[in-house]
Amino acid sequence: MAILGVNNKNLFSNHYLKNLIQDTDEWGIDEHEAVFDEIKALYESVKPNVKNFSEAQLSTNFFEKVFGILNIDFIPQAKTEGQEFPDYAFYPDKKSMNKAYSENNTISKDCMSICEVKKWDVRLDKRESSKKVRLGDPSHQIFNYLAKTEKPWGVLSNGHEWRIFKHGKYMDIFYEINLIQILDSNDKNAFRYFYYFFRREAFIKPDEGDIFLEIIFKGSVNFAKALGDDLKDKVYQAMKLLADGFLDNPENKLDKNNPEHLASVQQSTMRLLYRKLFLLYAEGKGLLNTNNPEYQKKHSLHRIQKAIIENDREELERLWYSLRYLFTLINEGSEAFRIRPKDLYIPPYNGGLFSPEKNPNLDAWEISDKHIEKSISLLSVDSDKKGMIDYSSLDIRHLGSIYEGLLEFKLKIAEEDLVASGGKSKVWKTLEEHNKGKKKLAEFDDFNEF
Repeated sequence: MAILGVNNKNLFSNHYLKNLIQDTDEWGIDEHEAVFDEIKALYESVKPNVKNFSEAQLSTNFFEKVFGILNIDFIPQAKTEGQEFPDYAFYPDKKSMNKAYSENNTISKDCMSICEVKKWDVRLDKRESSKKVRLGDPSHQIFNYLAKTEKPWGVLSNGHEWRIFKHGKYMDIFYEINLIQILDSNDKNAFRYFYYFFRREAFIKPDEGDIFLEIIFKGSVNFAKALGDDLKDKVYQAMKLLADGFLDNPENKLDKNNPEHLASVQQSTMRLLYRKLFLLYAEGKGLLNTNNPEYQKKHSLHRIQKAIIENDREELERLWYSLRYLFTLINEGSEAFRIRPKDLYIPPYNGGLFSPEKNPNLDAWEISDKHIEKSISLLSVDSDKKGMIDYSSLDIRHLGSIYEGLLEFKLKIAEEDLVASGGKSKVWKTLEEHNKGKKKLAEFDDFNEF
């Protein structure tokens, strides 16, 4: 379920924001309701004129008052060593702020964050000219200030939207709150995601422990690592499942005892798995827009995940056909399907992963919808079938690690039913020893990259 007003563009883990943040000490303080009332009253007082304010007027009548409510000490137009002037430098207290004033108004080492503000509703990603390489882009400005000052966190706002950037990340990676949407909706619970991330204490290191933003960032990184490790095991299971699906289908005319057939099944199964991981990652990161009705309802893996969770058997029919249609859409692009760009635009993918010429078996072979459903469930639905695995938390390196792990194995047929256990050590046991049912599983050994 989406959080009202929150647009997390891959800076933190969505799963962490929705489910794990409640365990932090700050989340239980409950200071946010009184602050909500103050900022709501301020917004209502400037609302009639706010769209007509100049940037200076908006700074005086809105931004600086919000900073005051959030207990932030700041210096306007503090200068960098390169003689640039971010709109605000945030300081942990008045002592360090006054010291910076006495040092020729230069941003000092005590500064805890840089802030850039714009007129009301100015696009934070606008570009004046492609030739200027995003020079007129507010996101580029704050990104540049962070690089010049080496401060860990930056804030960018047009009054309506508020963004947090982290030094060292890309400028299209940020955490954004639509403050006015939350205020207009009177949603004090959603307001937590503004207050606890933008208040003074979010940027200040306490006597013990880490600052709030670092706690959330590190917690997100740790969650992503654990998720990636868990996915490695699930990918092995999904690979064995799909290999069995191809081998057991008589239409494919595959001989389990033929080494060439096994090598073909292994190569094609790995390609199929990586196609699924690619799509799950792209949908999780928003590279494929699951909010687009045309894509969501007719093409997406998200649709299949949702059907698995809801046990929608009608939606889960003809899965192999649906998947192959989606693969072709990604490979050729939406215009090849005569889909109007205003309804959906997907450019052709030129990487070869979805190419039928490079993967002919995936067009020629058949596999049961049951095998497809179970493999997608393993890769994308949590173990209790209540939610989707948060691929937005993963980095591309996690997928690379999973792929490298698959390259270490070679498909063979076991003489008896086996299952791998012991994590990385991969100790093989009989199903009777492992007490895990009667499912036939394939064995793996080393093999070279296909």
